Amino acid sequence: MEKMLSSICILCMTITALLYLFKKSNQPNIIAYILTGIFLGPNVLGLLSLSKDVKEVGDIGVLLLMFFLGLELKVPDKSNLIKQPIYFQFSKTIIAIALSFCIGSILGYSSNEKLLIASFLMFNSTVIASEYLKRDGNLHTNLGSCLLNILLLQDILFTPFLLYVDIGNVSLRYLFKILMSIVGITIFLYVINRLRERKKNFLDAILPDMVNDHELQVFSGLLLCLGFAYLSSFSGLGHSTGSFLAGVIVGRSNSLTWLEKSLRPFEIFFVSLFFVSIGLQIDIHFLLNHLKIISFLSIIFILCNFIFAVLFFCLNHLSLSKCIYNAALLSHCGELAIVAFSLGFQKKTIDYDFYMNGLCLVAISLLVSSYWIFILKYFLSKNKIPLNKLDLL
Repeated sequence: MEKMLSSICILCMTITALLYLFKKSNQPNIIAYILTGIFLGPNVLGLLSLSKDVKEVGDIGVLLLMFFLGLELKVPDKSNLIKQPIYFQFSKTIIAIALSFCIGSILGYSSNEKLLIASFLMFNSTVIASEYLKRDGNLHTNLGSCLLNILLLQDILFTPFLLYVDIGNVSLRYLFKILMSIVGITIFLYVINRLRERKKNFLDAILPDMVNDHELQVFSGLLLCLGFAYLSSFSGLGHSTGSFLAGVIVGRSNSLTWLEKSLRPFEIFFVSLFFVSIGLQIDIHFLLNHLKIISFLSIIFILCNFIFAVLFFCLNHLSLSKCIYNAALLSHCGELAIVAFSLGFQKKTIDYDFYMNGLCLVAISLLVSSYWIFILKYFLSKNKIPLNKLDLL
């Protein structure tokens, strides 16, 4: 008990100190979480070690994050807010896979390694994008809805992507799971469409007396979040898609208005553990020995993501300020790539060096992209473009 308490105290103390420092430089909180994992991890101070429990608790944090995003997001009434993200992610996926297979063929990589390289271009960080959208006052705008829909599509796409990394070939088992994913996506889109049409939420009809019962709200909300996550995973979609859908349903209910305040602290704590677990996996000696090449590749991937996003949104007739802002928030490599690399390493389809390169590249990308976003936001502010009114431009 004493050992656990001392570990938690050291963890909280380190996170608090780093959060204070990063707040002064206006950097996203997840950088502090990752650095905490690196400093306290087995390769530096050795005060914390990565366990299965830490990873699973961190995964719950991601589910709660998606639940709250669904809670805050208004279901789009404009078809453009749904079509544009689909076109964006479809074209981005095709280009990413084509590029990675071309580069991988030249370097002699296996099909799994080529696909893992594509993950750097296919997936972005929901945590970073949503944090900046909240900070800039754009979360509840059409612009914010469009970006969150893109990130949600990435979560949906991640399941068949991960299935291939897991199974390693296009077998009958893989095709069956893909079919399950298609069924799951169809059900998901149907539910979202029904939510757009219905004015009254079914939760209000089932539990009309829940407004003043805080305990019932908390456990009902957790049941919906975790239950939908389980069903979503079983049907072929990712856990986070189900928790997001639960958030959308709860967000349209008048009976669970107190829920957000009660669960928000748990979301913050569990999400922090998810990124601390990423830091715990990073071999600092490997990172320092390969820092130049990893940093260079991180910048290349950030620029590729940024250029593609700018071109796409410009072709869709968005203003230049919107294009730059959207592209800035979609320029980094996401934490989903880390999950894919971890699975590939567990299945022994990639070696340690390839796995650690991927892990370090995403971590450096998240760090560098925060400064990249700062530079682009500074450029917009210098041109007297208010970030909280981009939706009107």
